[in-house]
Amino acid sequence: MFILFVPVGVIIGVLAGFFGIGGGLALMPVLLLVGMNPAEAVSTSLMFTFGAGAAGALAHARMGRVKWERAVLIGLTGIFSAQFASRIIVYISGRYDFILNLLIEILMLAFVIRLFREKQDAGPAPVVMPYVPASLLTGLFAGFLSSLLGIGGGIVIIPLLTIWQRFTAKIAIGTSSAAIMIVSAGGLFSYAGQLRLNWLVGICLIAGALIGTPLGAMMTGCYDNRAVSRRLGALYCVTMLSMLLDMAAAKLPQLQWGSLLVMSLFIGFMLLEFLGRLLKKNKKTDP
Repeated sequence: MFILFVPVGVIIGVLAGFFGIGGGLALMPVLLLVGMNPAEAVSTSLMFTFGAGAAGALAHARMGRVKWERAVLIGLTGIFSAQFASRIIVYISGRYDFILNLLIEILMLAFVIRLFREKQDAGPAPVVMPYVPASLLTGLFAGFLSSLLGIGGGIVIIPLLTIWQRFTAKIAIGTSSAAIMIVSAGGLFSYAGQLRLNWLVGICLIAGALIGTPLGAMMTGCYDNRAVSRRLGALYCVTMLSMLLDMAAAKLPQLQWGSLLVMSLFIGFMLLEFLGRLLKKNKKTDP
């Protein structure tokens, strides 16, 4: 039974490595569907996010895509923000869930518009603000989402790095991987002192992440920054749809598999597209 979490870790790890996210958004529905309670699912998701973040950060660092000073600032601020935000979330959870989900949907919609409207790589354009305040603000947002959703916060780190610091998509993804490793470690530490962690499932998921995440990082080399930005936009669209399906499932139980199905189809499409690109590239290099 537990060994089945290894291939789950591999598949979601590919997603995490390519997009610089922790993978919690894809993993949480799986953990809830297998019977974990929300607190156990969040803590297990954070275990996976830490492993995927570490593997992704190392893979991207080898390709020169990690700005470590930014990642450390974002990560440490995210840890502080997550601890503070968890107290607020305990109070508002169950009362204003709809409003919180709506705000997240609006935030991601803004990111989608920004990513699809981007017409050139970052680089020539000036930064919006100095990297220290930009990193601190990014960490605050990431930590809040980490506490709210049991994720590393990569879905907000990447677009903010491209908007405020004018990072290219690939540099933002690599830096995000390093930052979520730190943020998730802080969240995991706080959970470890409050409840019993499911270490066996977590280890199986991390074992899969160690295989899938470097593969996902390698996949980014087959795309230019513009193509990566478009696929990030597609990921946010899929995430928005998944969240809407989860909200609807509270009233319509038959939709409980909807978010998992949508995310699985998206991951499958990404893998098939990548394989197609590899085959096309090999044909061009054949004598």
